Amino acid sequence: MEQEIQLNEHNKAEYPPMHTAEHILNQTMVRMFGCPRSKNAHIERKNTITIVRFN
Repeated sequence: MEQEIQLNEHNKAEYPPMHTAEHILNQTMVRMFGCPRSKNAHIERKNTITIVRFN
């Protein structure tokens, strides 16, 4: 079943499961590797970018 894309306050289309995946990925990196949260994590169906800094 296809979900309708929602627009957030800055009018950017987000697919809710992908937005949730960003949060899960960020928290996993913090807990497992002690990294700071990614400031530019963006996960979409066709394009994904995440930059993580390892100390």
